[in-house]
Amino acid sequence: MVILPTSSISTNQEPEKIVERIEYNANRCWSTLHKPIHSDIVVNTYTIQNGYKLTASRKEGSTPQYPFLHVTVTHSTYGSEVSVREGEFNLGTDLNLSDDVNRWINGDNSC
Repeated sequence: MVILPTSSISTNQEPEKIVERIEYNANRCWSTLHKPIHSDIVVNTYTIQNGYKLTASRKEGSTPQYPFLHVTVTHSTYGSEVSVREGEFNLGTDLNLSDDVNRWINGDNSC
């Protein structure tokens, strides 16, 4: 699976707040997608050096597959750097969830 950079954002918000908002909205919005899936996205958050990493994986049965979305939020001198990389959810299916992440970073919590 090819995972490509889709966006990079600098913000004056603290990394903890950004990750909390993304994780909350991802679990709220992505678990109710009625596209080619329904309740088949697993969101995980990890602490990494200098920040956090959030991943989204397709779930097959009860097993999460490899992550197709990676969001890295790191501390910067003025707030945070956020980088988003996204690949195909399934062969030939791109959900474009990066748009959701960018909206949430900017304070719009809609699904």
